[in-house]
Amino acid sequence: MSGDATTWARAQTVGDGRAKALLKEYAHWASEDYTTWASNETLELALELDIKTIRKARERLIELGYLIETRKRRGDTGNIVVYQMLAPESAVIAQKIDRRTGETTSLSPPSIEEYLAKQDQKRSPSKSGTPKAYQKRSPSKIGTPPDLDARGTKNAPQGVPDFPQGVPNLDPDLKELGFDLSGVGNARASGGADDDKTGPSHDEKNPPSETETPGFDRFWAVWPAASGRKQARELCLSHWAANGLEADMHLIVAHVEAMKRTPHWKTGGDPTPIRYLEGRRWRDCSPDEIDAGGDERLADESEAWFETQLGVDARAKAIGFRDRKPDEDWRGYRVLVVKTANDRRAAEFVLKDAQRFNDARLYQFARQTFGDALLPMDDHAS
Repeated sequence: MSGDATTWARAQTVGDGRAKALLKEYAHWASEDYTTWASNETLELALELDIKTIRKARERLIELGYLIETRKRRGDTGNIVVYQMLAPESAVIAQKIDRRTGETTSLSPPSIEEYLAKQDQKRSPSKSGTPKAYQKRSPSKIGTPPDLDARGTKNAPQGVPDFPQGVPNLDPDLKELGFDLSGVGNARASGGADDDKTGPSHDEKNPPSETETPGFDRFWAVWPAASGRKQARELCLSHWAANGLEADMHLIVAHVEAMKRTPHWKTGGDPTPIRYLEGRRWRDCSPDEIDAGGDERLADESEAWFETQLGVDARAKAIGFRDRKPDEDWRGYRVLVVKTANDRRAAEFVLKDAQRFNDARLYQFARQTFGDALLPMDDHAS
């Protein structure tokens, strides 16, 4: 268990309480190199959340760049995914000071660039060049390489944490909400769980090369860009090569092409490419089933765009609603986007969210904006 990782995780601003709790739990189980794993049963017991909620929180951490899946698996069945904790560009800097020496040490895990560079250094050189992420290390003459995923505690002296930017307060301040109604009604109307990952699906003896991935270029070319989620190309390429997805290229491309034609993706329901690949979403439904309307089950609670600021901004863009103004609180803006999108499930969530934070002003604003058409049947003023 890592005290440094836990201290760093507590300082981060994730934007979602459940994702923040999950990040802290993974940090609790982190090794010295910031690799971490925990079974679903362990996470459910520690967080008191159902598995669907935990999966959504984990997906958000992956999207934000706090976690990345490694190829290693642990547990009695060998199916528990080992994740690498990362420090994205937006991460809060956290440090500790050794009281005896006055030396300052960073508590941050590696960045994605540092992590990938370290993976390159671990691989043995070959005649054909630098080995890729999927290749195993050659055994050395001095014995088996050390297992860096073994859990342990840090031996470095524990000092007083120093947060230069201050420990963030995740409780939203809604007292000064500005409800700007401009743009409501001007946008077009909008239309309306992943299984745990059990390991790579490719033949590890004959993995493809990152330089031999024409299928990825096709995948990236057909991915829609309208919602603004088409990002992290290099990370997607690395995942593609490391997991042997070139063999499934035709199925993946056909699935993306079919999903692009669905109302769900056309109205901003498309995930980020890395989330799509990590979740192996092309296995959820065949292209023929999608064209026949089988994509309806994909537009379930796992696509909760209304739970995050990024999701709200993306949905607003997808349905042609105005951009959020610099000084406009995103929760008030979300009410207007939900109204324009005519999404009853989102409206119900917004009302419950306002009640959870005990904000009567936001609650009344949402009820008045939604009107009878979007209010739940059992709604009553409070």
